[in-house]
Amino acid sequence: MNYRMSKNIGFQVENVEKAKLFYERVMGLKEAAQSDVDEMEFQTNHNAIFLIPGNKNLGLSWN
Repeated sequence: MNYRMSKNIGFQVENVEKAKLFYERVMGLKEAAQSDVDEMEFQTNHNAIFLIPGNKNLGLSWN
C-alpha cells in the first residue's frame, strides 16, 4: 500500500479575519482568487493553507 502526504494544511482559528491579516502581512500570502471551499484559502507553491473558524480541539488528546 502506498501513502502520500496531503498538500493541504488546515488551521482552526478563533478569529479568521485576524489570522488572514497575519498570513497576508507577516507571511506574505494572498487569499486564493478562486476557491472550491467555504474556508479562507491561501496557496503557496507547494501547499494549500485553510483557515477554519472555531476553537474546538480537532486533533489528538494527549492525556
